[in-house]
Amino acid sequence: HAAGAVRRRMLHRRVGEALERLYAEHLEMVYEQLAHHYEQAGVTERTLVYLPLAAAKAEAVYANQEALNYYDRALALLGEDEGQRWEILLRRGKILRFLGRYDEAIAVCQHIVEAGAGGSGDRLLAAQAANELSAIHRARRDYDEARAWAERVNRLAAEADEGEESECLKEQARAKQALGEVEWEQGNLEAARSLLQKGIALYRALEDRRGVAECLSGLGNVLSSQGAYDAARQRFAEALALFQALGDRQSEAACLRAIGLTHWRQGANDAAHRAFTESRDICQAIGDRQGEAACLNNLGLVYIARGDHRETRRCWDESIALYRSLGLEKRAALGLHRLGILHIGQGDYPAARECLEESLAINRSIGAKSAEALDLGWLGRLHLQCGEYDDARRCLDMTLALDREIGAGEEEVWHLIWLGAIAYEMEDLAGAQEHLQEAIRLAKKQGTHLGSYEVYWLAAVYLAQGDGEAALNAVQQVLTDTGARGKPVEAGVCCAMLGAVHGSGLLADAENPVPYFERALALLSDEDPFGRGVALRRYGAYLMHSSGREQGRAHLQEAQAIFERLGAQGELAKVTRLLNGDDDPRLRW
Repeated sequence: HAAGAVRRRMLHRRVGEALERLYAEHLEMVYEQLAHHYEQAGVTERTLVYLPLAAAKAEAVYANQEALNYYDRALALLGEDEGQRWEILLRRGKILRFLGRYDEAIAVCQHIVEAGAGGSGDRLLAAQAANELSAIHRARRDYDEARAWAERVNRLAAEADEGEESECLKEQARAKQALGEVEWEQGNLEAARSLLQKGIALYRALEDRRGVAECLSGLGNVLSSQGAYDAARQRFAEALALFQALGDRQSEAACLRAIGLTHWRQGANDAAHRAFTESRDICQAIGDRQGEAACLNNLGLVYIARGDHRETRRCWDESIALYRSLGLEKRAALGLHRLGILHIGQGDYPAARECLEESLAINRSIGAKSAEALDLGWLGRLHLQCGEYDDARRCLDMTLALDREIGAGEEEVWHLIWLGAIAYEMEDLAGAQEHLQEAIRLAKKQGTHLGSYEVYWLAAVYLAQGDGEAALNAVQQVLTDTGARGKPVEAGVCCAMLGAVHGSGLLADAENPVPYFERALALLSDEDPFGRGVALRRYGAYLMHSSGREQGRAHLQEAQAIFERLGAQGELAKVTRLLNGDDDPRLRW
């Protein structure tokens, strides 16, 4: 048996040597076979050349489990203090991070940092591992930890060996980029911009195209958060071209998601769908589950814009479940936020409140001010629809303060309009006008289109001021926009408002409002109960005021049932007053 084993080892060695001669110009074609034959031959030195090469080859095509196997076999042959061991451990940690095995990745990378700091390891590798740890904690939205590890990179890099200056500068640039991304996620947009611009300058000096691309993408995110979507898309396009040239499919997919989001923000739903779908296909092909969860989250936006609430719910439920399965509980906050908005639209206010409050608690705990402002804003809108005007104003006052602290984009326009709506409902017409005029100025500056819900309040204030023409122009403009984008719910809300404007008695050449009201009811299904209830209230009020009291009362009673079911006390009070014979004109608007 011993002689047979020796003979087998000798044969494996000869096969390895023959393969090296035959493929001398293209050894990459046979890294796997070379690793196998030298391993079986017991030639440790040659095995430790080819196992890492085979692993890197597998990693390049996202065969990550295969790569881990090669690295583990190499580690089994290395002593605890051998330099090559630290390099392989770092590669292993990066793969574990990609696979979402974060606790394992943290353990590996912390071991490398401790060894480097203690003198038994390599300080440059320790700096690289610290950057990996920063990335892991950023993925988990543990921003204090992410920031601490990025700041530690500079100390480790400063202690690295002579002759490694260029690589140390790359790690310091990566740390600046990481800090910039943390600042962006926490809503500190100017700080993020400054750090990312410094990162780009360092990467360009080092001729590091990947680093330049990552910082360009980060700057695109900052611009997108500020509502500068065209400028953001330009940065993303530059980054995308670099990622594609480098063959970095994971970053390519992330860039496509960011591009899709700018399209969606500008109402280009088909372009957004193409970008999100392409990103999802890449993520599924390479096994990027975190990226796939982000794609599902974004695809839900496309479906909600199309009025497909079932598909929207499926996307967001799957996204939340996938994030949670990866241990990224704090990443699930965005899906919870969006589910809260969906529940508002569908009239499930308790579920909406639960989702938004859970998201708010997560975002406050990690200091994510941009996300906190969004949660508070939608909680304010929820209170507004429920007729809880003091609570609505409290939420939106806090939201507006955050918007101005972080330099928010189009969300500030929505929040100003919702504050105007609260003022209108509380019979503060001057306050309503002030907020709405500020919103209009900001929207023009940003090039932001107002939605039907926002224009509803704007038109109501114009009517309360006796300016029917201004109300008509505002609604016609948004109806043109929503009709072009194929959003039946928004078109239905606008048609109901057109009916109210034409039935207000404030237009010299008013049309018959009835066809507008009928069109609104045809467009507004039970999937948007609040919008349908408001349309019924307006139509019923018009008929009660004209010559159709019986039909008007029937519409008002249907609206009453809807608002009772929703718990929308403000609208319910209006309907009750109308049914009791109150002829206040504002009840018709």
